[in-house]
Amino acid sequence: MDNVFKVGGKSLKSSFEKKTKENDKNPLISIPAEGSLKSKAIYFVPWKPSSDEHRLCESLEQLVTNVIKKAKSENHRSIAFPAIGCGGFECSTSVIAKTLVSACQQVLTKYPISILFVIQPEKTDIYDEFRQQIGSSKYGQSTMKEPPILLRIGNGIIEVKKGDLTKQTVIFLTRN
Repeated sequence: MDNVFKVGGKSLKSSFEKKTKENDKNPLISIPAEGSLKSKAIYFVPWKPSSDEHRLCESLEQLVTNVIKKAKSENHRSIAFPAIGCGGFECSTSVIAKTLVSACQQVLTKYPISILFVIQPEKTDIYDEFRQQIGSSKYGQSTMKEPPILLRIGNGIIEVKKGDLTKQTVIFLTRN
């Protein structure tokens, strides 16, 4: 989040703080992007991992569903996710990648949208895990060229690439 606030400017951070105080009932906060961000909007959603794998997966599935529904309701055609939970939370990268890709596959059957998982360039192990999950998908057609890695499901796409999340069109972040 710090990098997004840095690139988005002081007004983005103050908008986030203001909406956080106002939105006790709706934890998903949508803020129009500002500063040098290329995105049109940024979604902030509270999320905490669970040490129980089943609960972890359920929370990620619900998070993906809620965020994509919100993006479609705001007429966005694409959304970029970070590798949620693969950083400082010490969650299993394999479980996270499998759950996120699977949840996106399910949501794409209802909401055609382009979904991009942006992995930091130095996080090769995380990138490889997402690549493997997309490649082993039973849905749609995958293109396993590097880059990009694509999975087409109906009119939607799931893609994984290495890069900078702050340079994406619509981005999503979790917050504690």
